[in-house]
Amino acid sequence: MSTNPLPNETQPKTFLSHIYGWFRSPWFTIVVLLGGAGIGLYHPELALKLDLINAIYIDFLKLCVGPIVLSSVAIGIFDLFNQRSKQGFIINLIICLGVGIFLSSFIAALVGVGIAPGQNMSEDTLESLGIVLNTNIVDFSLNLNSANPTPAPTPVFQLFLKQLVPDNALDPLVSNEILKLIVVSAILGIGMNLIPMNEAQNLLNFLNAIQLTFNKILKLLTYLLPFALFSIVSYTFATIDGGIFVSLVKFIVATLLAFLVLIVVSVLIITLRSRIGLPQVINSLVEVTTVSLATQSVVATMPQSLNALTEHMRLSRREVNISLPLVMTLGRFGNIAYFATATILATFIYAKPLTLSFLLTITLLNIFAGVATAGAVGVATLTMIAITLDVLQIPSEAILTLLIVIDPIIAPFRVWMTVLASMGVVAAVASREPRPLHLFRTAVLRIADKL
Repeated sequence: MSTNPLPNETQPKTFLSHIYGWFRSPWFTIVVLLGGAGIGLYHPELALKLDLINAIYIDFLKLCVGPIVLSSVAIGIFDLFNQRSKQGFIINLIICLGVGIFLSSFIAALVGVGIAPGQNMSEDTLESLGIVLNTNIVDFSLNLNSANPTPAPTPVFQLFLKQLVPDNALDPLVSNEILKLIVVSAILGIGMNLIPMNEAQNLLNFLNAIQLTFNKILKLLTYLLPFALFSIVSYTFATIDGGIFVSLVKFIVATLLAFLVLIVVSVLIITLRSRIGLPQVINSLVEVTTVSLATQSVVATMPQSLNALTEHMRLSRREVNISLPLVMTLGRFGNIAYFATATILATFIYAKPLTLSFLLTITLLNIFAGVATAGAVGVATLTMIAITLDVLQIPSEAILTLLIVIDPIIAPFRVWMTVLASMGVVAAVASREPRPLHLFRTAVLRIADKL
């Protein structure tokens, strides 16, 4: 009597499956990192040319992120308004987001005070920093010891509103301005509740198809990730200035330690809420970590983060779809923590008194500065630290120049911390899916993969 194999029995892996598994191996990632570092240190000219690979890869990722955010948020808002029981979820999300933002600023400030970067810097050190900056940064010609003009404070609320409301519903999708795209998606999700249900269902099916299609494309792009990772690591090591690193080593250590503390807290929250065990949580975060460090883009990691929270940790798909894009866009945890340690650096350099009230003021100002970076990318996000420094009457141009020079070291970890903290906030409020429903969803996705 012969028996047919059950559908869930292990099937022979395809050649692409073997490649995918090999690329996701931590040993392969280590080899890529070491190889990229070697090229960057010993062949910087080649490393600068290889940066083209990373630029193309990030462009492909950005191509997929916009449609995924549009469909995820619109579907989530539609579902939210159809279930009155979810209204408490939004309130809890706002509370947890606010607490997370405050802790990011306050904890980073405390770590900065403990390590005291910039304290007792000699005049020779400050002068050498000024000389190096003047030599390498064309846009900023200044010396840390010289008086610099302080521009008028920028209205935070006005900055925020300008990046919130789009002039055209399609512009955010074309320009990949995620904050404005979320506003358009929310309006679309609300509008779907105002039309007949059969018409809304047609649009809902269309959005689901968009989401599935671009997730498929992202899975194919995973095969190219090692090449992008090699490119960004080699470029980073080729552009790091050794003199700046030595002079600001305490500041770099303080910043990375603050990130580490906040990452540990986030991972513990995810572990407690998902109830799948710390080893499984860490394993599910490998791809998220790799993409965030390689691309240095928060929005580029959104699909992997959504998948980790829903498929691996079995949190409610609807709740994660609506909350994660919002938290990743508004909760700029990495920028807020970075601004906090940078403000402490400036405080010690310019010998400002560090009292408890001054520390709380720094914490609140950096929250506004960090939130104002929503929608900004790259070095442009660093300019928002002027919101804090101008109020404290510290020359923002000098500190901004330092941040720009060492940004290749800090940027990957700043993005990584933002992603994991965002996942921690979402995990804190999202409910777990019942296991039968999760198994059903997993089976449907596996069938879709085979098709």
